[in-house]
This record gives sequence, structure tokens and C-alpha cells, in this order.
Amino acid sequence: MQCQCGFENGPDARFCGECGAALGTGESGVVPQAAPLTTPSSGTTAHSRAGGRRMSRSSFAVVAVVVVVAAGYWWVNRPPDYSWVGRYGECRYSLEVLSRDAGAITGELVVRHVGTEEIEGRLYQKYTSASSGLPMPQTANHYRKAPDGIYTIERDASLPLPEQKVIPLPLRVGDTWSSVHSTAGRQECRAEAEETAELVDRRYRRSIRVTCDVGDGDTWTTYYAPGFGSVKSVADMKSKGITFSASLIKCK
Repeated sequence: MQCQCGFENGPDARFCGECGAALGTGESGVVPQAAPLTTPSSGTTAHSRAGGRRMSRSSFAVVAVVVVVAAGYWWVNRPPDYSWVGRYGECRYSLEVLSRDAGAITGELVVRHVGTEEIEGRLYQKYTSASSGLPMPQTANHYRKAPDGIYTIERDASLPLPEQKVIPLPLRVGDTWSSVHSTAGRQECRAEAEETAELVDRRYRRSIRVTCDVGDGDTWTTYYAPGFGSVKSVADMKSKGITFSASLIKCK
């Protein structure tokens, strides 16, 4: 029989041979036997499971916070949308032509969205352009917006051309691309800088200045503003002694 002091006594001993403590009574120093292991009660199991669920909810909360922060960062730093396709029903532009021979001539250009048209299996937004004050013929243009850019296709030209890219999307400084048009010929374009487009009575911040080389030293510079598309264009036709400019008045 083992005493509480740790000394192992004989089975018939009444007192500990080491410390003298009584053995075999309720007041003795006998070391009690270890209690048998028992299965946890249902209440304890439920509590443990509840704790596990609390940990899972906490993990989901952390993930949700990370997702929200990432989404907010993307929203603040997302590329501006420079597309105009299907956004407005009508836009008006002021026009000015400076010529060595005729001097300055002013007018106005109205661009209207007149519906959609399917061409070669693709759906395009159709626009008509009509000017006043300048001897410019009315034209029809077809545009479609794709994930990688805005495209146009000429249907009224005497020699129809395949679809051409107007601008890449998202539009970023440093982008380069080329296109071919029936009137202007081949154009080599570059997004040169992000700046504020200055008009007579308003400014368009975060505009991208795109310059296209159309050959013979002639250039066409366009300012694309977020949410509006083209807000200002300047064609410097050195070979003809003409400078043409268009500035956005209003879209609705």
C-alpha cells in the first residue's frame, strides 16, 4: 500500500514505515486511485462543436474583409472607361476650319445614335453625322464595343473595308495600333499622354491624348475623356494647308 509520501508499504501495514502516517483509514495518506475515464457528455460535445463553428465564422469574416478591401482598391484604381458606344443618343460639336485660302470657317456637327445593325454576324451601333455651316456630306458610321477595343466598319464607302480598331480598351498611355480608312488611308496611332482636355467653357480631366499619323506629315489628334469618348479633335493637314478642329458642346 502506497503512502501519500510516496513510500511503498507492505499490504498488511497499518502505519507508513517512512513517515509514520496511518494507513487504510479515511484520514490516512493513501493515494487514491485515479478515477476512470468517462465519455464527454453531450453538452460538452455540443459546446466544442459550437466553438468550431465560431472559428469558421471568424475565418469567413476575415475572407469577406479581404474581398471587400480588394474590390474597393480595384474600384478606385480601375481603368477609366473611354467608350462612347451606345452611351448617348446625341452629341453636338463646334467646328472650326482654318485654311490658307479661305481663312476661318465655323459650323456645328451633330452625331445621332439611330439604332443597331447586324453586319457580318456582329451587332453594331449606328450613328449619323450631319454638319451645318460647313460643306460636309452627311455620313453614317457603325461602331461596336468589344472587351479589347472599339471597332468600326465602313458600309457607305465605294470600296468597303474590313472592320478596323478605333481605340484599344482599356486605353492606356503607350498603346499603339493601326487602322485603314477609305478617306484618310492608313493611320498609325499612339496614346501619348494623360492630361486635361481644355475646351472653351469646360475641362475634362484624365483625358488620353491620341495622335494618329496619316502620312505626308499630316496628323489627327483626339482627346478621349472618361465617360464621353472624343471631346476634342484637331486635324493638322499640313499637306493641304488646313487645320480642322472639333470640340464637344453637349451630349444627351
